[in-house]
Amino acid sequence: MWETKLPKPTFATLVLMTLTLFFFAAATNTLSGWLYVISGLSLGLMSLAAVLPSWELRNIQVRREGSFPVSVGEDLQMAVTFQASDKRQLLEIIDELPKLLADDQPSFVLEELTGSYRWVYTVTPKRRGIYLWQHLVLRTAAPMGLFWRKKIYSLPAEVTVYPRVLPLRRCPLLDQIGHQGQEFETGRSWRDHTSEGITKSARPYRWGDPIKNVHWRTSARLGSLYTRELEQSEGEESIVLILDNRPEHWQAERFEQAVETTAALFFYGKRRGINIAVSTGAEILLEQEQAVLQALAEVTLTPGDPPDFARLVETATVLWLTANPEGNPQTSRAIALNFSAKETGIWINPYQPLDLQLEGI
Repeated sequence: MWETKLPKPTFATLVLMTLTLFFFAAATNTLSGWLYVISGLSLGLMSLAAVLPSWELRNIQVRREGSFPVSVGEDLQMAVTFQASDKRQLLEIIDELPKLLADDQPSFVLEELTGSYRWVYTVTPKRRGIYLWQHLVLRTAAPMGLFWRKKIYSLPAEVTVYPRVLPLRRCPLLDQIGHQGQEFETGRSWRDHTSEGITKSARPYRWGDPIKNVHWRTSARLGSLYTRELEQSEGEESIVLILDNRPEHWQAERFEQAVETTAALFFYGKRRGINIAVSTGAEILLEQEQAVLQALAEVTLTPGDPPDFARLVETATVLWLTANPEGNPQTSRAIALNFSAKETGIWINPYQPLDLQLEGI
């Protein structure tokens, strides 16, 4: 904060100040006029160098551009525009991002600013969440490099980072639940239902969708890949994924693994045409993909009551992602995925790849 109120001397300034005091002391002892001149010029030079950086930072307008949500591991692109009425030089730009969003704060040295300049940088988030920050710093020691001055701009920013969605190739647990109870009185299986396989709608293709489901006519018309969403059998079993976000028993990394598991299972179920929904602790069931991603980005460990299993299992099979599987009610329609340290039930091993485990359960 010192640099925002007073100039901060560089190492070169300290050396010059020492020499100035030396020449002044020598001039006092010898009464030599040229030594007085040297010390006076040095003092004047430092005074001028302390004032000029403030002039370099004045009348600079800064505007931050918005950003789109990304998933963990994807590149997040941020952009800031600078504008000045006259020439500026040697500006150091620092965007003060939250530490959980980026290990290092992005910085850049703008050698010359004339008119307008757009600074674009990329970070790769390693953790999901909603990130808020507001400070961007301009710093300079121009033109002499003897004193630093800093100016802090308040530019509020918000970035949403979704959890990573693992492209599961199979998940026997969801397939078995989603297709159970679909035998009809005629003896036909759910695959023989007249509406099964009929295209209900088309949506943009996502990585991991089966190529056989690509709707080529729509893709050719719109210029990008679209995939079919198929009709579901009326007798298909519903599944609710409940993420236990009560802080008891949870370790932070295991909770993040549970969030990632929820996203992977939900999107796999959607691709397979299973009637699936997600609850993150509130009495709300989310079925839209965007709403689920947003909820999983926002969810945190929060004290509260356990879910009402008795009500939920009346209409759906519940998959409970929890670190306390002993609290799971004894019913065949409520299945716990165990993220605790104790290896019981359907246990998710923290030391093995998550996608391989989900494809094998």
